[in-house]
Amino acid sequence: MNRVARWIVCALCLALAPVLLFQGQANANRPSGPFLTTNGFNLAGMARAGLRVRETRGTTTLTVEPAALRMARRAFAREPLAGDALFVMAIDERANVPGGEGEQALLDAAAAMIPRSRYLGALQVEQFSRRGDFTRTFAVIDRLARVYPGLTSEFVQPLVEALRQDDALDVMATALAGNPVWAREFWLAVPGDPELVGRMFALRQRVDSGTDATTDARLMAGLVGAGRFDDAIAFRDSLPAGRPQGTGFVSFGGEAPFGWNLEASGERAMNPQGDAGYDVFVQQDTSGVLGQQLLALRPGRYTFDATVTPVSSAPNLKVRLRCATARGDAGTTQPLGKPLSFSVTGACEAWWLEIMGDAWNLRDGLRATLSDMSFEAAR
Repeated sequence: MNRVARWIVCALCLALAPVLLFQGQANANRPSGPFLTTNGFNLAGMARAGLRVRETRGTTTLTVEPAALRMARRAFAREPLAGDALFVMAIDERANVPGGEGEQALLDAAAAMIPRSRYLGALQVEQFSRRGDFTRTFAVIDRLARVYPGLTSEFVQPLVEALRQDDALDVMATALAGNPVWAREFWLAVPGDPELVGRMFALRQRVDSGTDATTDARLMAGLVGAGRFDDAIAFRDSLPAGRPQGTGFVSFGGEAPFGWNLEASGERAMNPQGDAGYDVFVQQDTSGVLGQQLLALRPGRYTFDATVTPVSSAPNLKVRLRCATARGDAGTTQPLGKPLSFSVTGACEAWWLEIMGDAWNLRDGLRATLSDMSFEAAR
């Protein structure tokens, strides 16, 4: 088995094991009775409750109790469409002859009769992945995601983790090119790990399927969160909308980080009010950032201006421009009330423009409206 297959198998098994175990326990608590012990479907469910899930050093193993296997065979004899019975029998066959023809025959027959079975589908995913047959692996995942939308996240997270492997980019690019039903969910699952988000960005450069403005904005935010500012800027500039004219400053709307990333907490808030601008609030005896956006600036001088209502609140609202890639950079902070001027050097390309509020000396806190904001190169 190649490394990609091993990652996908292990990750999917770990993701699906809790689902299987929970369902098995649920069936184990079913009441017994003459009907339940003679009906093939119910017998099959009781047999599946006899599965045991063991996790050892990151490896998940399913085993079948002898009594459960006998019950599964009885269930299948009474009801050939009892998917749970075939699932149990396939698990037992795999334990005795891993990768053997018996398991394959059981799975092929079962999948043809019961394509909606999530348990049989999970076994197919594992088996096809072990063989490196990713076309069939992702076909099964797509089928299960359509039938059981709630399981989509169970499949997506392991696939994101699989991106750690070099060969996974080719595998995932091929799978996503077919625009599977889980594609958008995959792109929304932006990881916090810097290495993984970089791998997802490399994949995004090769594939468009399943992406939209929301998924792209989330990936850009993930790149920024991982400190990959150059990648985030290059990604934004490569999109059809491209970089806004001039500095790239977005006075209203836009998607963070290229657009206002707004604070909304009990102590501070900056809320959009349509064309009227933003209402800001800072609780008494607190201060901090109300909103920020990322800018890619060339060396030179820039001006920021805004209308503050009421005017008396202007000294308590400040604007800061600081280098995003320099740790501990305090930047330059200036109070509003007049056009502000900032100098940008060539030592930094990615900058945070921040609106800050201060209510330390205000008995009733700070409440104001910001409108007509502009940030542009000085003429």
